Amino acid sequence: MLIPAHLMPGETGPALTGHYLEARTAAIFAGACHANGERTLEGREALCAWIFDSGARVVLLLAADENLAEPGVHWNARLFVDGPDSARALTFLRAREPRLLPAELEAQPLDITARVDGEAYELAGADIFGLAGRALENRDCCKMPLSVWYEPLAGVEGRVVGDNTRFWVHDAALRRRFSRPGDNAAFVARFR
Repeated sequence: MLIPAHLMPGETGPALTGHYLEARTAAIFAGACHANGERTLEGREALCAWIFDSGARVVLLLAADENLAEPGVHWNARLFVDGPDSARALTFLRAREPRLLPAELEAQPLDITARVDGEAYELAGADIFGLAGRALENRDCCKMPLSVWYEPLAGVEGRVVGDNTRFWVHDAALRRRFSRPGDNAAFVARFR
């Protein structure tokens, strides 16, 4: 039996694909002194967003007491979903990213707006989070790979570093409130 390439095994609809955004509270692409200076005090928060081509949106906020890149770091998380077929999208992501999205992490519905248009990206979730910026147009992150200090938390393809013009989180449940614009502190990528 032939399975059409656009279907995933066990799925009854089109394969789930889309854009992935991740922003951190530490520079992802920077000089060594800058990156090492932030390593112990910064990078304790992240926003991960999966923007499905089908319209579903899944956003994960992470907060830890140490840099999220440290081995075995424990974090607190909040998970938000919106859009058509978000239950299917979340099931897909839980199977794909069990450490980031364990089954016991409850998803909260939230009005989320998202746009990835060429190099530009924008994401907003009520009064809880906001993110906007552009992928590095000159792709210096690809030309100077030793200046990229982190890898995305999720499995993605073709990641490019993004320069955030806006990145803020105000989440009482995570006890985090910050605004951190103007950093090469994001990843823009595709997932499938």
